[in-house]
Amino acid sequence: LILYWRRNYFFIKNLTSHNVKNYFYVFGVFSALFLSLHALGIDANNTSSKLIENIRRLILILFIVTEILAQFYFSLKIYQNRFILKKYLNNNVVILKIIFVIFFLSFTVLTLIFLALTKYEGNLINIIEWGYFNLLLFYYLLSAFLWKEYKKN
Repeated sequence: LILYWRRNYFFIKNLTSHNVKNYFYVFGVFSALFLSLHALGIDANNTSSKLIENIRRLILILFIVTEILAQFYFSLKIYQNRFILKKYLNNNVVILKIIFVIFFLSFTVLTLIFLALTKYEGNLINIIEWGYFNLLLFYYLLSAFLWKEYKKN
């Protein structure tokens, strides 16, 4: 994932020929690091330590928040530069990505409110976690269709 965010950052920076604020790149790198930490901590799920469980949840929440911020700033940067990038972009995919980010952000806020108010501890948390990962896969699938094939003459 770090390579994905790095490639997109330099691609946009080179095409727009002006200094790009790298918010989406920074948040993207942090989300990849938190995802790696989460994957390493899955084995810790079998322990009965409340501290390890809380750290694991914190890492997962940090992953989700940084991933959403990376997606938001990436979509925003593409939208802001859509006229410069129009020969490289599929415009319908740009619109779909923006709608997706808004949906994903709304879903996250509602989920966090639900979890905060109910302090739910059951299997629903695992279902939500896998739902997030499936939604992220859809976002990255959209990213695969975002860029047009461009041939130089």
